[in-house]
Amino acid sequence: MNMNLLARLIGLASLLPAVISATASGAAPPPHGQRIAIDPKVASLVKQAASALKVEQYDLAIRYLTAVLAMKPEQNTASAIYAWRAGAYGRKGELNRAMDDASESIRLNPRSYRGYLERGVVYRRTGRLDKAISDYDTAVRLNPHFGRIYYDRVIFILIALSTINRSPSWTRRWRTTMKRSA
Repeated sequence: MNMNLLARLIGLASLLPAVISATASGAAPPPHGQRIAIDPKVASLVKQAASALKVEQYDLAIRYLTAVLAMKPEQNTASAIYAWRAGAYGRKGELNRAMDDASESIRLNPRSYRGYLERGVVYRRTGRLDKAISDYDTAVRLNPHFGRIYYDRVIFILIALSTINRSPSWTRRWRTTMKRSA
């Protein structure tokens, strides 16, 4: 593992005490902030897709979301739809399709955090940790109040840390970082 990634992981890990403390205290995160105004011509299909996603019917949700995209919604709506469909593909294990949709979401709206979050998940699941952390960082910068981003970053940290050689120098660096963040 390269030292740049290690340094970034240590920086992310220093956020863990704050995240754990906020969770333990029952503090509710602020609202997501970036609500997407859904194009009215596709709103009913989007609601059906959301219902299918809630009950983990990913194939059905993908069909609804694909139908929405075929109706050519406005650009911000299309970006959100691609990100949601990327999440559904990811949950089915279709990571290439998830990557394509997440990247298209970002292309359509580079200011929307959801595309970066979904692409970060795919990068994490395919072992491309440098790219995953970059996308998570961007997602946090775009919407620091969306709790799932922090959850996914913690999962990422735990996976990445499990791959690091726990040498004495790494252990000292970890302890120093944790003491500074306390």
